[in-house]
Amino acid sequence: MNWFSVDKAGLGRQAQEQGKGRLVGELIQNALDEEGVTKINVTLTMPTDSVADLTVEDDSAEGFHDLTHAYTLFAPSLKRANPEQRGQFNLGEKLVLAVCEQASISTTKGTVIFHPEKGRIEKPQCRDRGSVFVGRIAMTQDEYAQVCDYLN
Repeated sequence: MNWFSVDKAGLGRQAQEQGKGRLVGELIQNALDEEGVTKINVTLTMPTDSVADLTVEDDSAEGFHDLTHAYTLFAPSLKRANPEQRGQFNLGEKLVLAVCEQASISTTKGTVIFHPEKGRIEKPQCRDRGSVFVGRIAMTQDEYAQVCDYLN
């Protein structure tokens, strides 16, 4: 039996204090930390009914080293020994996941879908290169403007 669990809503409240722009920045930083990345595409739709669609995709040769890192906090990180990389605690995408209504992460090692009713679903579908995060995130028009300012 697990010793403790993390409350998604509670983590989401903590994550929101950082601002939505900073959360999108976490996904971009994760992509920048991967070896051989030459391109990162970020797409954020204008919020409709207070929900926006976010996609962050990179072209890393390897993608995630370990697919379980998509949903495991504080797992051993290859980045920990490199002071030039920030993703040492496997926390960034979990902060973003905590504020998403639904999401998926697809990489060279497989796909993980985060479904509101079914929970976490792992699928064997792999990408040839890189990773892509896709999420539906609660967002106001003001937060959308803040994210755009942050990214600029």
